[in-house]
Amino acid sequence: MRALRTREIVDLASVLGDSVHRLAFGAGHDGAVVAVGATTSGPDLPTESRLVWWREGASGAVRLHRVPISVDGVQPHPEGTLLVASQSPGHAGEGRQNAIVVDRDGHERARFALGDGVVDVRTSPDGTMWVTYSDQVALGRGRLGSGGLRRFTPSGDPGPGYDASRANTGPIVECYAMNVVGDDDAYLYFSTSFPIVRIHRGAYRVWQCDWRSARAMAVRRDRALLFGPPNARSAACIVELGRAHTAPRLGELVVTGPDGEPVDDARALGVGERLYLLAGTRVLVLDGWWEG
Repeated sequence: MRALRTREIVDLASVLGDSVHRLAFGAGHDGAVVAVGATTSGPDLPTESRLVWWREGASGAVRLHRVPISVDGVQPHPEGTLLVASQSPGHAGEGRQNAIVVDRDGHERARFALGDGVVDVRTSPDGTMWVTYSDQVALGRGRLGSGGLRRFTPSGDPGPGYDASRANTGPIVECYAMNVVGDDDAYLYFSTSFPIVRIHRGAYRVWQCDWRSARAMAVRRDRALLFGPPNARSAACIVELGRAHTAPRLGELVVTGPDGEPVDDARALGVGERLYLLAGTRVLVLDGWWEG
């Protein structure tokens, strides 16, 4: 099986320091990496966190004092950085504001609610937020996360959700991987049948896929890289997204660290054609997987 090595683009410890815990990270379409790590904690919430950014070798950091949410997700946003808390369904209430936008200096610019049970959030270049939800919320009714996916405007106003009848798929029970490749253009991969679904300008395109339970997906033109099923967390599969309604396998491979080390425990996310991994505090990236 072919092995592909990632390359390290930044070690966040060089900016965050060694005392950080609860590290959340994200990446933008311009190659920027953002991360938030708690540096001191109170009984319920971190009393101080640090927001860092990195792009093309330049980096910066700012302290965040008493952020009123426990940050589980972070994404670039046109006004700065989006911080999101994942909530346990039924505990916080739909109206609780669990998303905050801060500027480069750490000052709050906006606060709004994305609903209970947030699992993943991604932003498009124009700031639209795509949010997926836990199965308890996705399969419920009358909530922001009902249906498993909801889009929000950059200012936090709810927009369309996932329409399984239009897509001609089963419902989203759990979205294992999401990749927002551009404005109004996203790919989803979800249980229970694990199709790959593209939502582009409101239209749905579906490919049936037999590679199950991947935890991240990168997309380039008519190819997708599915990474990390539970039984082989460094394994990946390249599938074709052609005119047919199936996604045939084109090849299987193993993804490693820069020195060939395993990346089984790394957190993973796909942004466009790139696969990003967070291994400890090291941010690794895999590109060029479609070659050879």
